[in-house]
Amino acid sequence: MPTKETTDPDTDAITAPNTRVLGDAPAMAMASLFQTSGHALGMAAENAASAQNNGFAVVEAATTQLVEVLTRRAVNARKEEAS
Repeated sequence: MPTKETTDPDTDAITAPNTRVLGDAPAMAMASLFQTSGHALGMAAENAASAQNNGFAVVEAATTQLVEVLTRRAVNARKEEAS
């Protein structure tokens, strides 16, 4: 019974794709890492912009309240001076 050599086409057909998969694994891992890092950085920028917008809304509300209080005090002071 003859023995098969390792250069047999059947063996090559099995080992070649496995070698290819092993060779592509580091590149696929780095691609996944870069994509995940890019997504995380984008989300961080979006969260920062959202937080800044929320901060502006709070500052605007506080300013409106302060203007109302100052206006009311000025009106009350004039009423007291007039009476």
